Amino acid sequence: MRKDTKWTIILFGTISILAFVLNLGITSGTDFHVFVFFTVMILAAIIYFYWLIKGLLNKQWFFSFKVLATPLIIIAVHFLLNYDRIKMDGKKAELYSLILGENSNYPSDFTHRGFRQIQIGMTKKELLSLVGEPLQIWPYNYKVGKTSDTLGYKYCMDGLDTHHRVRIVLLRSDTVISIGHDFYFD
Repeated sequence: MRKDTKWTIILFGTISILAFVLNLGITSGTDFHVFVFFTVMILAAIIYFYWLIKGLLNKQWFFSFKVLATPLIIIAVHFLLNYDRIKMDGKKAELYSLILGENSNYPSDFTHRGFRQIQIGMTKKELLSLVGEPLQIWPYNYKVGKTSDTLGYKYCMDGLDTHHRVRIVLLRSDTVISIGHDFYFD
């Protein structure tokens, strides 16, 4: 294996490990998560620019192109794998999630793709076929002290009262009347 290929693989591996750690939310404390994020990003940036400059100075154009393309490929793969989540919460929320971390818990059969397919007017049966049973169901009252036939279905809960995603559906008479999704900053 050529030396430049070996270092391209090392660069790709370093950034991949960073993405893996951040996507799984292995670190639970927000302050520690931010510290780890910036530490690894600084190390990855040093490696990245070292090999980019070395390739350009040695006129290794194909190697320099590979170094330039590596983070773009990683970003593209991340966006493809998380397209439905990013489409709902936006790119800014995804960036905050990567930097600050998040602690979102979902039901076992929940998918962001299924949640994106929910539409106003769907029946409870159609809703449950898309995203399964919610983590929590509660009576949703528009006015305090009044009873209501509206139920809130919560599909995402925060585990440690930190940054998390919000996934709520309101049903009245077993029909979807409202869909809520967002990224909550604590």
